[in-house]
Amino acid sequence: MRKRRVFVAILVPPDVRREIVRWQKTHAQLDVRWKKPTNLHVTLIGPWHAGRAEIEAAKRALAKAAEDARSFSLDICRVRWGPPSMKRRLIWSAGKTPKAFGALKRSIERALLADPRTGVHKRDKFPTIAHITIANFTPSRKRRLPPLNERVDWGFEIREFAFIESTRMPPTTKYRIIERFDFS
Repeated sequence: MRKRRVFVAILVPPDVRREIVRWQKTHAQLDVRWKKPTNLHVTLIGPWHAGRAEIEAAKRALAKAAEDARSFSLDICRVRWGPPSMKRRLIWSAGKTPKAFGALKRSIERALLADPRTGVHKRDKFPTIAHITIANFTPSRKRRLPPLNERVDWGFEIREFAFIESTRMPPTTKYRIIERFDFS
């Protein structure tokens, strides 16, 4: 059986997705690939490849991580080019990343790494920035990016996370929720 590409994320609630779609429509002139509303999320644990047994082990580990998690608010207040301090290839929205986000991320990572059957391996450190990718594009030296640093109000309460399968189907990616983990 082939391995599937999976990751862990916070799903963006429908009311915030509608606000993001409105923002995308007002910026339709930008030459980017807009994310579909159903694909909007905040990544907690980046993708890895897993077979059926690894997915089952990951679901058990994620359920344990959800037991100790507490709800918190995420305030998305700016849209800009991203990622910061790297070659721009995204439009993303972010705000101040709450400590609870980092704590949830570390808790999930510990639970997944504690069971080698999940298929998750320790990765290089990268900054923990809670953000929603709104669009992506291929960077080019010829492309001049207009200024982008707009204020938005897309805050929401985090009460769950999801285990998601990601299938690349150029030019887009299809997501399927494997399981949701409620901790409210």
